[in-house]
Amino acid sequence: MPRRRLVRVALLAAAALAGASVGRAATSANTVPGGRIGQGSRAATAYAISNVGYSLDVNDPRTVAQVRFTISPTGARVVRARLSDGGSWYACANVGGSVTCSTPGAQATGANRLTVVATQ
Repeated sequence: MPRRRLVRVALLAAAALAGASVGRAATSANTVPGGRIGQGSRAATAYAISNVGYSLDVNDPRTVAQVRFTISPTGARVVRARLSDGGSWYACANVGGSVTCSTPGAQATGANRLTVVATQ
């Protein structure tokens, strides 16, 4: 092998090794904390929703300002509601089973189905 070609191959090999070690050094600094993973199931019971009421926006009565209802059992920590199929989900506040959901911009004419999702 001519000397010039040998030097070229040696330089390419050295560059490849340098790139590999830099890449390895950059990725070896990443750490992932330990944790658990698993799967399980158990029976779930439904929440009962009652006493549903809607309030229209005083400045634009074409929109629903809020929806309120009672949820039982009362211990739901996270409650979300939407007023139509495929509509936006709104965060709700649950105080002892009395739930209020602010629904800014929800069109009253499109409010055709109240869907509630809740979890403890």
